[in-house]
Amino acid sequence: MSSFEDAVIFVYDVERALAQLNPFAQLLIATIVFQEYTQDEAAEHLRCARRTICREFPEALDRISELFLEGGLLNRLPCAPVENFCQGGAEGDFQLSDCKQGE
Repeated sequence: MSSFEDAVIFVYDVERALAQLNPFAQLLIATIVFQEYTQDEAAEHLRCARRTICREFPEALDRISELFLEGGLLNRLPCAPVENFCQGGAEGDFQLSDCKQGE
């Protein structure tokens, strides 16, 4: 943002996007994101089960992210194929005797 006017427009766009969420999603975003409650604290504060928070909060974040992308508040990351997987490990057999932990 380069000016006060840009900041005002940004805040207005965020407010408009938040208004498109259902009331419970708005409460979740306000409680966890803006007020920095943990999910456990939010469950107690909103008087609902933690499982409800764990299920609904990611959905609320996904929806607000979609709205931000549609409104131009976020830029979509380029779709690039991933060629090297860091968690795949080396191919081939791994023998327990290959482990050097006992040495």
